[in-house]
Amino acid sequence: MTTTYTSKIGLELVLPLILVAVIILLCTYNDTDSWVGIFFLIFNIVVIVCLFKSTKYIVDDDKLIIRMLFFRYATIDIQSITAIRETMNPISAPATSIDRLEITYAHNNTVLISPKRKHEFIQHLTTLNSNISVQLKKK
Repeated sequence: MTTTYTSKIGLELVLPLILVAVIILLCTYNDTDSWVGIFFLIFNIVVIVCLFKSTKYIVDDDKLIIRMLFFRYATIDIQSITAIRETMNPISAPATSIDRLEITYAHNNTVLISPKRKHEFIQHLTTLNSNISVQLKKK
């Protein structure tokens, strides 16, 4: 059975992008030759929005598939997952929020993701692999 988890979209990543776009638009507002710059700005905004909206984590039988746009970022054997840990690590990752999970798998490889339904996602993976160590933050 296949279950898809969408990525949580965090304002901490969206607001700086909006701020930069507004500043660029304001700086080019009175420039008559700025249409090329505005076109590229709008193109980049569309790509970023598509990236944010298309980031998904798919649990398909014994595999965890991480997708961004139409790219397959990673395919992880769920049985190779050894640990899941909550983190706020801001390093570049297929995650659209700073509220993230660090997944350790196969020979200490790691990936950071940000599923919207985080606890349901963790429960799903631990149901498929009961050997996964889970570290949640204290609230």
